Amino acid sequence: MGIALQGVIDWAGRYARAAEEASRAEADLVLREAHQRVAEACRRVPALPARNLFEGLQAIVLTHLAIYIEGHGVSVSVGLPDRVLAPFVGDGFDSEFATNLIAAFMLKLTANSALGRSTKTQAITVGGVNHRGEDQCNAVTRCFLDAAEIARVGDPHLFLRWHDNIDPAVKDRAIELLASGLSMPLLINDTPTVNGFMGAGFAAEEAWEYCVIGCNELGIPGRSAESATARHGSIQYLAILNNALLNHPDPDAISDMPALMGLMEQTMRKRLGESRAGGEKHKQRDAEAVPTPFTSSLMTGCIGRGQDLHVGMDHQVPALYERGLTNATNALAAIERLVFQERSIRMSQLLDAMRGNFVDGATRKRLLAAPKWGNDDERADRWAVALVRMRERVLDDIDRQFGHRPHFVCHVVRSMHHIDSFRLAASPDGRLAGTPTCESIGAQTGTARKGVTALLNSVLKLDAASQYRGGYNLNLTLPKASTTLAALRALVETFFSRGGQELQINCLNAETLRSAQREPEKHGDLVVRLAGMSARFVDLSPVVQEEIIQRAEAMV
Repeated sequence: MGIALQGVIDWAGRYARAAEEASRAEADLVLREAHQRVAEACRRVPALPARNLFEGLQAIVLTHLAIYIEGHGVSVSVGLPDRVLAPFVGDGFDSEFATNLIAAFMLKLTANSALGRSTKTQAITVGGVNHRGEDQCNAVTRCFLDAAEIARVGDPHLFLRWHDNIDPAVKDRAIELLASGLSMPLLINDTPTVNGFMGAGFAAEEAWEYCVIGCNELGIPGRSAESATARHGSIQYLAILNNALLNHPDPDAISDMPALMGLMEQTMRKRLGESRAGGEKHKQRDAEAVPTPFTSSLMTGCIGRGQDLHVGMDHQVPALYERGLTNATNALAAIERLVFQERSIRMSQLLDAMRGNFVDGATRKRLLAAPKWGNDDERADRWAVALVRMRERVLDDIDRQFGHRPHFVCHVVRSMHHIDSFRLAASPDGRLAGTPTCESIGAQTGTARKGVTALLNSVLKLDAASQYRGGYNLNLTLPKASTTLAALRALVETFFSRGGQELQINCLNAETLRSAQREPEKHGDLVVRLAGMSARFVDLSPVVQEEIIQRAEAMV
């Protein structure tokens, strides 16, 4: 670790010398001054504390790039930069200069991520309160919001920590940007998130320092990063249900919904127990085979123990990913209605229809007509609650079995809903084989029949503090033309006041998206939020573009 730390300091020195040489060779006075400023900063940081905003941003950029080059293979979050840079706000603070500087900083983070060997969803988190209840928003916070509008890049994406006493100017600016269609900042609610960390054994002083560390995974700078790796397994609820049914020797012997849920729990328990054992071996193997001494030196406990972050951090928390909750919920609601309430189809007949990819269409039509998650309808919503409680029951037992701390679960999708389409047969929710599953914890596109408030009411039935300590992703697409600032503010405030954890809001116009497909050269600054990651719309594949358009059309 000492060698790695000195190596980064020496590396900054080489940047300083290179910038000095470039300055001497540069005829343009503006560019010459820019090179000189870089040289001066790199002679100081990161070896010594930054003295101004430029040096602070330069230190973060160099450290960020060094972590990427070291190559641990996951996103590299820059934590809570508005708090780190707050000391440089004072008399004479030039917000316009700072905003432009931060926009350039965001572009540099985008360039840095090209060296990563895996995921590219970097997060910047601003705002929030500290453990004393003091709002941490400052002039730099506002500059980050304004810089996101200038830079208009999908990566890094910007999260704003929301709480009851957030600076009104920051709140208003965030709502304004979202209503304008920027799709940033993404919003995360302090109260359930912090309660989740404290429930996992973190002290309040630590928990209130949390940030987003990937597409929507939660962590604490220097203290917790496990939710970004999901080393201890992944839960695809729909896959568990499909396998339990399609592999059953006598499906008509499944007598009722409790019997079906018991089969799912048995399958889940076996898989997650195996995943936990494999994850522990994987951690040790990574620490030995691909150690990350520079990154580890920045994590609490690793220097004192002389160990890699995979095994040496103070907090070792088992973490898992999940997805498919929406589809499994809809599938269970459909099975309950058709098989056990109406008795209009036997389980074996349903499975035959699934194996045939619903070729006749009649069975699928009845499945699609069943109650759906996201409509504040207990006939469907109670199955989502039952699935999450099942998962917690299983994981609590596994925690005790392995002597582990309370686990983290993060609802992460990214592009996995498309990958799942190739892995999963047709399913009891009426989904055809080869078609994507839901892209977030919200409703399947086209099934939120009672509007956005009903959708949010469904999600509120899940207890984020105890059931999503790693975070969840909720994509919310609203029609841009009819979404007012007042309506959007009320929606966000009400959802968060009732315990909602996270919102990813797109205010979109379907025709604008169609126009961007036809003339991409005119829409290079159109940023959209996907399933846990942001991107310029024109950079997306036609398949994903259509997915975004369908969401926009469904909400009109």
